[in-house]
Amino acid sequence: MLAFEEMTPVIRHPRCINCHGGVNPLVPYAQGGHIGGFIDTTQIPHSSVQTIRKVCEECHVQLPGWDTPGPPMFWVGKSSKEICMQFKRLSNDPADFIGHITNEHGGTQFIEAAFKGERALDDDSKEYGAKYGKPFTVDPPPGTHQDLIRQGTNWAKGVGPTGWNATPDCGCEIHRDGWVGTASFTMTVPGGSYSVQEEAKATVWFERDNSLSGGADEYWKSAAGSIKWTTQYSGACHGTFSGTTPISTTPSGLGGDGNPLGSIELTPRGNQVLYLVGNAPWQDQYYPMTTVPCGADPPLQVALPLHASFWWQHDPNGGVVSRDGKLLEGSYQQSVGPGSMSWSWSFRRTIK
Repeated sequence: MLAFEEMTPVIRHPRCINCHGGVNPLVPYAQGGHIGGFIDTTQIPHSSVQTIRKVCEECHVQLPGWDTPGPPMFWVGKSSKEICMQFKRLSNDPADFIGHITNEHGGTQFIEAAFKGERALDDDSKEYGAKYGKPFTVDPPPGTHQDLIRQGTNWAKGVGPTGWNATPDCGCEIHRDGWVGTASFTMTVPGGSYSVQEEAKATVWFERDNSLSGGADEYWKSAAGSIKWTTQYSGACHGTFSGTTPISTTPSGLGGDGNPLGSIELTPRGNQVLYLVGNAPWQDQYYPMTTVPCGADPPLQVALPLHASFWWQHDPNGGVVSRDGKLLEGSYQQSVGPGSMSWSWSFRRTIK
């Protein structure tokens, strides 16, 4: 299931979820429909799929065959487990799923178009959203198409042909007690001659830290997952750099001090339970020295990432565990000089 969770930042991004139930092109925008207008099927003879596609392609001209899938392929409002089971149900086996995310089995390249972030729109259509106060921006999902293929392949092969048909939730559920989810970090530092933006997305499994908890629910430690980061310089100094830090209980996936890369502490307070989080320093090998070109000026020599090791931080007062004790959700932002750092996270308890 952790392997599947790595795909969820893409699955839940507007470029994907808007097509899979997030936007209905058959109703007006004011009713939660399509910002580019709606398709009145009463005016289309027989409302055939081919005819509707032709209407879609009047604006989404960069991808012939543009349309949206039907309700069986919607995943708005569904949990990761429900979406995972849906993916299995709609694919014959792991190879079928991998073929879909790789190149749509040779069909219309919707996933490839999603990672361009342009909705396959022509120039005139890109200007249409400004009428509704939503000017067009290029907004691709996080990572790359190749990242999604790698993540999806790891998950599908991990489930395997036998697991694919064993039970509907095989490969979609963690049958151990713990916390699983994602934490996202963004840092923006504007500057006179150049600016820096850094992002990190962590997919993590926390298990009980028995060395501290003694079997109770108080302390949890990161035990599996990864943190993917990207640092982008723009202006006089420019370049985009990225990397991955593993999370595991082995030495290569622990912090530079030998402790887990992340921790959660649950603390009862009155009728509530609060949670606090902590980070261990990354090992030096995950701070590669990098040369950032600066035009005619000498290049920058920096160890990257700059601050992505702080991949999960929140208000010092802590967060409140959901009433059912199964969700840790929230966001936090703080200023750093002229810049800012922000975090958002969502973790769920697998068994209790």
